[in-house]
This record gives sequence, structure tokens and C-alpha cells, in this order.
Amino acid sequence: ARHRDLRVRRFRVERNQRLILCMDTGLLMDEPLEDLQRLDHAIHASLLLSYFALRAGDLVGLYTYADTPKTWLSPTAGMRNFNRLKLACAGFHSEPVETNHVLGLHHLLSKLQRRTLVVIFSEFIDTTTAELMIETIERLLRKHLVLFVALDDPLIEKPFKECPETPEELAETLVTSDLKQERHKVLRHLQRKGVHIVHGSPEQAAT
Repeated sequence: ARHRDLRVRRFRVERNQRLILCMDTGLLMDEPLEDLQRLDHAIHASLLLSYFALRAGDLVGLYTYADTPKTWLSPTAGMRNFNRLKLACAGFHSEPVETNHVLGLHHLLSKLQRRTLVVIFSEFIDTTTAELMIETIERLLRKHLVLFVALDDPLIEKPFKECPETPEELAETLVTSDLKQERHKVLRHLQRKGVHIVHGSPEQAAT
């Protein structure tokens, strides 16, 4: 009204953001979930995310590690990059070795020069084995945004949906209850540190 003219404020979607899909290919990712390995579910979710990120104009890269750093594909824009990501994922397989999060994530940190969204697909057994992973993720958080994807095991979640009727079912429920509490304790700890958490069934988490 002050200029006696029509003014339009136009907002544009922010583009050229950097995204790294970081996948653990160690022993724990070999565990079957709903007839597929954890790693296969992680690959499916990664490709789904990369497809939409590339369509939005972002740069997508890929990194895998187990006992040592494995694959590194630098962030690149354009839908042509999607074929490169698919070919790389086709050759991934879980390895019968314990994952070295300190070495793997420290190597990733050395590769990242600009602020990046790092999506980590990994797995842990308990709070003790997750300590080193949490400490290393904290270093990533100093300069980057971290999203941790945890795929829930239906075998652990199932006993809580039904009331135990036999001593065996009761024992199973108690054991799975302890496992679930340990798992959620680690996820809450990561969340308090500033990590964004996505967890649920493989299908839900991918969506």
C-alpha cells in the first residue's frame, strides 16, 4: 500500500543440498527381517530416498563400511546419478565381520567438506556395543545433520501384542522386553545428542 503497487513475495524450495547415504555392511546387517536381510531393506530405503532427493535438485552420495571403509561415491546431482547409485547398491553384501564404527565414521567425516545430511543405516546389539558408535556420531554432529534409521525386528515387537498364556511365552516376552528396552535406551540417547531418529518396521521406515 505504501508503494501503491502490487508486490509479490516468492519463495523457492532450497536446492543443491548434500545428502550422504551411509550403510553399515557388517555382520548384524545380515539378520533377516520379513524374508529379507537388514541390508536389503536399507538399500531399498536408500534408493527410494535418493530418487526423490535427486528429483528435488539435491546432491546424493553413498558410503559403506564394515570392519574397514568400503564404497565411497561423492555427492552428485542429476537423475543420471540414480543409475550410478543403483549399480553400486547391486554389488553390496553383508560381511561376516564386526563393524568398526570408529574407523568407518571417522573416514566418512574426513570426506565431508561441507555441511551434509548423513543418513545412517546400521544396527547394534545393546548399550555396551553401541557406546563407540554414539561417540563417533557425536563428532559428525558438530558439523553435519545426522539421521539414524533403525529397523525394528517384528519378532521382538510381536510378543507385546499378545498376552502370554504359557511359561514359555512368558519367558519369551521377558527376554524380548529387555532387548526392546536396551534398544530404545540407545535410540533415546542418540536423540538427546541431537540425532534425528527414524525407526519402525522395514516397510514403514522406508516410507
